[in-house]
Amino acid sequence: MDTISDLDKNVSPQFALRACVSCKSSKKKCDKTLPMCNRCSRLCLICTYDDAAEARAGDFTSTFQAVFDRLERLESHVFASEEDRPTAAPDQCTPPSIERQGDDRSDWQLRPSLLQPSYLKLIVAMNLSKILDDRHTSVRAMGEKYLSVIHNYAPVISKERLEWRTQESEALDPNTPFLIFILSIILLTEEPVEKFVSSDTASPPDLYRTCKHIHTLYMSFNKPCIEMIQSGVLIALYEHAQCMGSQAYLTIGTCARMAGAIGLLSATSSVSSSSKLGNSTEEETNILLGIYILDRHIKMASRVVMKHNIYDYSQIIEPSKVTVNSLKCEADGCDILIRLQEILGSSAPADIPSLSTDARLNHIGALEIELQSLKVNFSDHRNDCSWHRCIATAFAANLCIYTYRQLQTAGESAGESFEQRRKDSLELLGLLMDISSSQHDLNTSTAVFPSPFPIIILFQVLDAMISLEKLGSDSFLLRERQNFMDMLLHFSTRWRLARRLYEALPQT
Repeated sequence: MDTISDLDKNVSPQFALRACVSCKSSKKKCDKTLPMCNRCSRLCLICTYDDAAEARAGDFTSTFQAVFDRLERLESHVFASEEDRPTAAPDQCTPPSIERQGDDRSDWQLRPSLLQPSYLKLIVAMNLSKILDDRHTSVRAMGEKYLSVIHNYAPVISKERLEWRTQESEALDPNTPFLIFILSIILLTEEPVEKFVSSDTASPPDLYRTCKHIHTLYMSFNKPCIEMIQSGVLIALYEHAQCMGSQAYLTIGTCARMAGAIGLLSATSSVSSSSKLGNSTEEETNILLGIYILDRHIKMASRVVMKHNIYDYSQIIEPSKVTVNSLKCEADGCDILIRLQEILGSSAPADIPSLSTDARLNHIGALEIELQSLKVNFSDHRNDCSWHRCIATAFAANLCIYTYRQLQTAGESAGESFEQRRKDSLELLGLLMDISSSQHDLNTSTAVFPSPFPIIILFQVLDAMISLEKLGSDSFLLRERQNFMDMLLHFSTRWRLARRLYEALPQT
């Protein structure tokens, strides 16, 4: 291999055509050596030549090219010797080796050396830090925002876990999956969606792509944990509300798989790896019910506005032996709405249209019995906002059944039982109007951040009202139709799905 001394011997000195400026101004003899004459070098003077541009450029080029060629040969020997060394363990914090791909290497090329747990933690932390800085907020502030606007309708994380993980982050020892959860909160609550809402062809926002990429990448290279499920549920909720049906369907299914992998609600549950943070049965139950409810909403939306209809549907199993609460009742109400869609909807599976009218009425009668049991559960909770979505879901199902029976009888009431159904519908409608009016209350957080869950419920109510309008009956129901249309339009300022449903309904 050539050495530096060999290089010095082979390179001949170069001379300028005229004396340097310093020697010329002092009228001293100049040997014209490039790049610095001997006199200037000896006296530590600045040596410049006015005719430097006229020097023999060709000789300079050949000289420097020879130097660069030798440097490249040296680099090739160094990289060859590094390849023979044993690679570092994946968790060691050694910087990745330089991957020389040639002169055509581009930034978009994947660098597998960065796909290590230690580097993924750094990538997540740095991305979240920049996003928080850009929004002038903090991890604790986003946790408080979750409790004020998301926890009311999607309680996926307990307050104890949220506080514990926040303290870890403030102590500069963050839990990386929890940082991804914070990123999903920002996505769901702060991402501006005006352009994305108004255009079917617009690309998803940058924050969504960042959050989705980080969540998917980290999940692929690490064991599942409860925080990854919690962040996945919020991402799926965002995708559902923004009419990204296929992505939401896959994301919520992945969350269900992870929940099964870590053994939620089982004797071998491995939810928390920290002995200081005990498992909460209530938290685990809420997560599973949240997955189930969102899964039901995704399926209902797929029958109305999505590009796919899920008939070969791999149903997510509802948690069994759950104490009756608002989420449990809401899950049951969503399931009833799903079955009503199959019986009454035009996009029902192939076996449903073959049912006779009597068979359909029998199916509907069975659903009515289930609705009555739901009504018993929430009868004492009408002033509790946590039960409002359950009540609204039951009302939507009740009104759909009432509408179907009304259409079957061509608007003629048939006995005392039919009149009771009408009274039940009107009673629940009044309650639902009280609930919806609170959505416009500027003193509540829901006015700024409307929950995406009632969108499907409102659509079911409006669809039933429009059907009743054809019969010219139930003036009270018809008077409130525009109010519900306005409510759906209010949701569309935030959620793309509401806009799609609004456009799918006949306008007055």
